[in-house]
Amino acid sequence: MKIILIGPGSGGKSTLFKSLAKRFPVSRSVVTRPMRPGEINGDDYNFISVSQFLDMKERGMFIQAEEQKPGEWYGTLLSDLLDKDVFILTPQGLKNLEKVASQFVTQAMILYLNPQPEILAQRLGDRNDGKSTERFNRDQEIFKSFSDWDIELTEWKLPISQLDRIINTLREICEKKMGEEISPVGDLHFYNTIGMDSLDYIEFVMEVEKEYNITITDQEAESMRTIPDMAKFIQTNYPHSIA
Repeated sequence: MKIILIGPGSGGKSTLFKSLAKRFPVSRSVVTRPMRPGEINGDDYNFISVSQFLDMKERGMFIQAEEQKPGEWYGTLLSDLLDKDVFILTPQGLKNLEKVASQFVTQAMILYLNPQPEILAQRLGDRNDGKSTERFNRDQEIFKSFSDWDIELTEWKLPISQLDRIINTLREICEKKMGEEISPVGDLHFYNTIGMDSLDYIEFVMEVEKEYNITITDQEAESMRTIPDMAKFIQTNYPHSIA
C-alpha cells in the first residue's frame, strides 16, 4: 500500500513518518540546504547543490519543489513512486501528482493530519521562533478547502515505547529552547546536530530537571551528548518520574 501524509505544520506528519519508516520504504526529500553535523546523506535527506536541484526541477523530476528560504530548496522525487511507499506532500504536490500519476493517487491511502486549530497554534507557538502566526495563517488558508483525503486524523497518538516518549518530550523542550523544529531522525547531538552552545545546554538541562522533577549533576550532564543518551539516563535512573 502507498501512503501519502498531508497536513499543516505541526500536525504530526514527521512523527508518523518516522514511525512508518521503521516498516516501509519512505521517500526522503531532496534538499539544497547545508548538511548539518550528524546528518547522513540519503538517510536524513538527499543533499545536492542548488544548480543540481534547479536542473532537476527544469527536467520535471520532482512531484513538488519549494524554496522554503532563499537558496534552500526542498523537493520530492517523481522516481520515488517506483519503489517507495510513504510520502509527505503538500496540497499542491498532491495536485501535481494527480496530473502525472492519477492511478497512483487513486490507489494510495491519503492520511490528512488535521488537529484542531487551537492545538496547531499552541504547537507552532511553542517553537518560539517569531513566525508561528505567519505559518498558522498560511496553513489555514492553504487547507481551508482541502478535501482530497481518505482518512482525516484530528486526534491521534501512536503507541510508542516509554523511551520514545521521553525522546519526544526532550525534543520538544529543545525545539522550544532553540526556536526551530528539530528533525526526529539523525543522532540528535546537542552540539553538532541541534546547534546548542554550552549556555544553551545548561539551560536545557535545567528545563529537563523541571519537567521531570529530577536532579542532573554537572558530571552526569557532561556525559550525555545526544537526546537518546539523556532519555536512557532518565529511564534508567528516574523511572518514577516518567508519566
